[in-house]
Amino acid sequence: MNRSGLYYEKKPVTENDVVLMNEIHDIYSEWPFYGYRKIHAVLQKA
Repeated sequence: MNRSGLYYEKKPVTENDVVLMNEIHDIYSEWPFYGYRKIHAVLQKA
């Protein structure tokens, strides 16, 4: 067993994280060929 895994505690997912993940999913669903840079640019414009 890895020692670094013994002390790891998951952080709860916040409402802001869920909103951001949904926005990223919507962008990716519409334009699946976009990479992270283009998705970032689209998020910045919104």
